[in-house]
Amino acid sequence: MTDQPTLIDSHYLTVLDSVDAVIYVADMETHELLFLNKLAREVAGGSIGAICWKTLQANQQGPCSFCTNDRLLDKHGNPTEPYVWEVKNTLSGEWWECRDQAIRWSDGRLVRLEIATHISERKRNEESLHDKEQRFRELFENMSSGVAIYDATADGKDFIFKNFNSAAERIENIKREKLIGHRVTDIFPGVKEFGLLSVLQRVWKTGVSEKFPMSIYQDKRIQGWRDNYVFKLPSEEIVAIYDDVTLQKQAEQELLEKKERLSFALQGANTGMWDWNLKTGSVYFDENYFTMAGYEPDEFPHDFSEWEKRIHPDDVDQVKATIQSTLEQQKAQFTAEFRFKTKTEQWMWILAQGKIIEWDDSSEPVRFAGLHTGIEKIKESELALRESEERLELTLEAAELGSWDWNPMTGKVVFNQRWTEMLGYRLDELKPHVDSWTSLLHPDDLAQTMKNITAHLDGQTPVYQTEFRMRTKSGEWKWILDTGKVTLRNDKGQPLRMTGTHQDISDRKKADEALRTSEENLRITLNSIGDAVIATDIDHQIIRMNPIAEQLTGWTETEAISKPLKEVFHIVNINTGKLAENPAATALKTGKTVALANHTMLISKDGHESQIADSAAPIRDKDGHITGVVLVFRDVTEEYRIREELQKMQQLESIGTLAGGIAHDFNNILAGIFGNIALAKKRAGDNHPCSRYLDQAEISANRAKNLTGQLLTFAKGGEPIKGHVSLGELIKEVATFDLSGSNVKLHYEEPDDLWLAQVDSTQIQQVISNLVINATQAMPDGGHLDIKLKNTEYFEDSVSELKPGKYIEVKVRDEGAGIAEKYLPRIFDPYFSTKQTGRGLGLATVYSVISRHGGQIHVQSKAGEGTVFTFYLPAIDDIPTETDGPKSEAETVTNQPIRVLVMDDEEIIRLLTTEMIIKMGGRTDAVTKGEEALEAYTQAMQDKDPYDLVIMDLTIPGGMGGKEAMRNLLQIDPEAKVIVSSGYADDPVMALYKEHGFKGIAAKPYTLAELKKTIDKIMDG
Repeated sequence: MTDQPTLIDSHYLTVLDSVDAVIYVADMETHELLFLNKLAREVAGGSIGAICWKTLQANQQGPCSFCTNDRLLDKHGNPTEPYVWEVKNTLSGEWWECRDQAIRWSDGRLVRLEIATHISERKRNEESLHDKEQRFRELFENMSSGVAIYDATADGKDFIFKNFNSAAERIENIKREKLIGHRVTDIFPGVKEFGLLSVLQRVWKTGVSEKFPMSIYQDKRIQGWRDNYVFKLPSEEIVAIYDDVTLQKQAEQELLEKKERLSFALQGANTGMWDWNLKTGSVYFDENYFTMAGYEPDEFPHDFSEWEKRIHPDDVDQVKATIQSTLEQQKAQFTAEFRFKTKTEQWMWILAQGKIIEWDDSSEPVRFAGLHTGIEKIKESELALRESEERLELTLEAAELGSWDWNPMTGKVVFNQRWTEMLGYRLDELKPHVDSWTSLLHPDDLAQTMKNITAHLDGQTPVYQTEFRMRTKSGEWKWILDTGKVTLRNDKGQPLRMTGTHQDISDRKKADEALRTSEENLRITLNSIGDAVIATDIDHQIIRMNPIAEQLTGWTETEAISKPLKEVFHIVNINTGKLAENPAATALKTGKTVALANHTMLISKDGHESQIADSAAPIRDKDGHITGVVLVFRDVTEEYRIREELQKMQQLESIGTLAGGIAHDFNNILAGIFGNIALAKKRAGDNHPCSRYLDQAEISANRAKNLTGQLLTFAKGGEPIKGHVSLGELIKEVATFDLSGSNVKLHYEEPDDLWLAQVDSTQIQQVISNLVINATQAMPDGGHLDIKLKNTEYFEDSVSELKPGKYIEVKVRDEGAGIAEKYLPRIFDPYFSTKQTGRGLGLATVYSVISRHGGQIHVQSKAGEGTVFTFYLPAIDDIPTETDGPKSEAETVTNQPIRVLVMDDEEIIRLLTTEMIIKMGGRTDAVTKGEEALEAYTQAMQDKDPYDLVIMDLTIPGGMGGKEAMRNLLQIDPEAKVIVSSGYADDPVMALYKEHGFKGIAAKPYTLAELKKTIDKIMDG
């Protein structure tokens, strides 16, 4: 298992180890295990490198006979769809469901990926289900009730017999063989009139079971009473269970006729019958008894205690005393009047009469029977007047209302005591005239109040009602709700009497004002916060939204009010697209604050998508009861995007550590190759037979050099060694070269005043080359490649994430097959490629380079519509005196007799660099580390033969490297001329060499011409 983490990223390994399934990968030819997750290791005890059939099965002498390798590839050797199968493992004896698929391993070979899920429990359940089915069949055949099973046909208009048990055969006097497969209407033509067909149709359509009441079925063959219960199975089958109740029905009919005659007599007298068993306490009531009180026979138990509970509390003692006197035989007959509670919680008056009708052997009463007669109308007549008189006074008192009675013709007003008390007066302190009332009205309210009264007196409004302020005896103002109506007019329609009430609403007014203030404060607060807020009632109906919520959902508050939350707050899982669980429902159910699950997308009214984070909390009233839910959410789309960008950069940085080391070692090797080739070509001359082979060797070495450069650029971007570059010339030259020989036509466009770019020309060449090659591969049948450049500038308030400054915008557009939308978020990821032969480094390199330059790159594409890459690079609009570019041989080659000190830990580099300097006509000494270089430089100065130039390797394992040596050397000779050299082309010292005191750089591997160019430039000043 020690090799496993090197094959799979640790994050993914953690996920695979947590999956409740056996997951392993095996070579399809050798059967070697390449990967096992935690459960696979626990179940099989295997490890990487073992043989799958030896590890995962028992007693195998060779590959398993049920091996699926031959099912995972088509006839062309390409992977097919996953193959799903079940197998009983010979190692453990357990059942597994396996999902096998051929995939390509990291080295390109085809391997078998198997994901096995434990299904032994399911297998046991299947066996248990078979046993249950057998028991069901035995029960089905031995039931005393008839059972018929139907399938719907003709869209539920008719039904076909699917099964029929033995009891049904006996009841219907027919064999099931004559029924199965036939329509019910064909076998039982009276089923429609019987009513069962309608029941079958409803149950099939609604799925709601029905009890079909006892009814008589008849046709030419049979007739009889049937009692049916119909329900629907999950299989869509309809089941009817029924009994033949013909004999029972005949006996009931005879008894019913006798009871009806008695019932009709009692019903006419509004009388019900009762029969009380004194030993058991049970009471029989006839149907008339229940009808009088509005009950159904089964709505309260036939028990004396239950009957007693329904007697009015004020009457119950008197009734019980009368009953007791009768039981003690002090009275021959029981007679009482009392109030009895009806089903609607109303009280009805009852006249109860009864007597003892049965005694036991000890002369103790056993049965007490009698009649109840409704006397409600009689009692209503007696109580009506008294209740009417009391009701008004009680109502006014309970409602704390003051009453008034006004004669508009004379102005006389009669006030009750409550009217004067609410103003702080005694009844005798106010004159009984309308002037007493108007004198207490607030001046600001008087005009509107009189207008409302006049309108009612003139018959313009059915009721007078208004609110105004009245001055109390203490001088304070109270708010009054005044309501009244004209109750008497003369024959000319003039009002003679108007009555009404005063209600003190001062507290309500204060509460309303406080509520308005609170509402306004809440509105201001909600409208001011940066988060979106939606509040709902307990039925999930929206009652409030703030502007941020309007913006994110696309609904205005006016549109959303009273709408169901799920209609406005439409959320889905960002990965699956399935509806996400509504957090409001969970908050209501649990009574706790609920946070939204990660990866949740809000889809607005117009279809806009926003990734959100939110929480839902229950709203409680002052008593702690939940009255609704409040959701607080915010748009975190940008946060997640930035997080993904950071993760992508961190991924590149981590890979860079490995890539840098490889590139450094490789560059040291290439340096030896380049040096020897250059020296060989110098010695051989142009006409030597080996010259063309040396040229080819140098070309191959250059390709290897470019590969290490691409590896560094991909891994960490490589610290760009920036210069002022004519980006237009560079891009056009690279694109033209890469398209040569292809059937893709270049269309290039740039403005005349295009700014110069501040870039590393070598790295930007790699960017353009990768994009052009991708475009060419996307158009195998040819097409157009459009490249367009323009100047652009971003400021502090720009939406773009680019720093403020000048940039050159480059658009690269092809007419290829495009990129599927699902792949767009991953195209810049390392090792991700949609091509079977792709390494997934090209676009990762592009992204790294652009980011390292302080630029930005975007992609737009749709399948079948081509692709557009747009990137931005920093620019300047000042034209420098000198731009980066190659110099002629005459400019770079001088034959100065210089003395050079070479410091490098690689012997081959020391030898080759020494030879190159000698070829240039110079003298040289070589050392292996910084300490030796400082000693040699000091000694040369003391000998009056100082070094003109020093070439220092930046990194010396186990010794002083170039950076530290340079600091010490400048203390010895502040004017020292030193070239820094390294295979780590991405090291910041190489890009910022001047800041560390160096005069130039020589990135390994370098050629004789490149080294000479650098030396000449430094020595020329």
